[in-house]
Amino acid sequence: MGVPRPIDDVLPCVVDRVIDQLGATRAPFDTLELALDVRGVPSNRDAVGRFITALANRVVAGGREVALPKPVVEARAAVALVEGDAPEGAARLASEALAGSRDLSQADRDDVMRAAALAITATGGDVPAAVRQGRDTFATLYAVQGLARSGRRDLARKLLNEVPPPTEIPSRGAYLIALGWLGDVAAARAMLDEAASTDPTLGVWLASVLARSKEPEARAAVERELNRLEARASHIASPDEAMETAALWSELVWFREQQDRGSAHEARHRLDDWLLAKDDARRQLLGINVVRVAVAGDLAEAGRLQNRLAVPLAVMAQLELALLRDDLAAALDALAQQQTERQTAEQTTRRPPGELRDGVEIGEVTVWLVLAARKSLDPAIVVRFRALACAADRKRRAIGEHQREARELQ
Repeated sequence: MGVPRPIDDVLPCVVDRVIDQLGATRAPFDTLELALDVRGVPSNRDAVGRFITALANRVVAGGREVALPKPVVEARAAVALVEGDAPEGAARLASEALAGSRDLSQADRDDVMRAAALAITATGGDVPAAVRQGRDTFATLYAVQGLARSGRRDLARKLLNEVPPPTEIPSRGAYLIALGWLGDVAAARAMLDEAASTDPTLGVWLASVLARSKEPEARAAVERELNRLEARASHIASPDEAMETAALWSELVWFREQQDRGSAHEARHRLDDWLLAKDDARRQLLGINVVRVAVAGDLAEAGRLQNRLAVPLAVMAQLELALLRDDLAAALDALAQQQTERQTAEQTTRRPPGELRDGVEIGEVTVWLVLAARKSLDPAIVVRFRALACAADRKRRAIGEHQREARELQ
């Protein structure tokens, strides 16, 4: 993966922080995918590959802390490579995962097969024999998606024809996404109309896939779902419903801005007015919308939202906006503020809020990916980032040693 650089010395500290916070589970890979979704992170295959290698090695290093078998780690890493636009090595990792999954539990074998089906086909490979021989609907549908994503629509349609339209909500969503990747709008709309009353998220999934696949009906699909969500938003009954509506509505407006920024202002302002109208669970979506508005070029609207952000979300937005401006010093200032807020929360409550804990991990991963992607770096930036990431890591380890010694003396 290239010649090691000084920034690579910081990687073990970042990985240790993620693992120690989240455990050796699927969650560290979710953190990586969230970091890759930050708009300031450039697509860099080498940086993503280095991070995944370090993460996988740390998870499977041995000992009682290991919660995931190595094949599951490899399969998750392969999908992260594909989703992070860094597909080199994904097929090899997925193939190794399949080969090593025979002695796993059924749930883990299914996890590996589904991830491998997507990673291998999306990078140009054939549908794995294990997928063809098995009866896992999800794995087959992920293979359909992978074939369509790699431009092999005829093969994808043929494989999809072998799958009966599912009736359960999770597999129905995967089936709908497969139809969307194939551009089969009529069949997708028919399934959506039939299932809308039992699963309101299906429409957003369809709009998302249509937008990414550049289908002509994408804009109309987004508009339909925007109208439906706006109507739903006028009578929210619970915090969970407020959060779900805010998340779905935010995604739809983002799709709309990706289609045509110039004509998306009205949709953007309607969403933002609703997010600011009430201080409830919907406010959790302000941070990501600040960044998306800035990406769309509406800095005045970004400022309007940012002024209403609570501290943890505000700091993450500051970090992302600094990365968008390529202001690495400001990004490190935001990261330092994140860590200070977390330390203060730990001292006062022992367990800081979830969004603050998650923000520190995502922030460190994001900054590392950005720095590792650059061809040249100011040594002072690397030194400061090392101090932030590794000093926190040393402090955490010291606290852990002290707690272990205290337990042994009891």
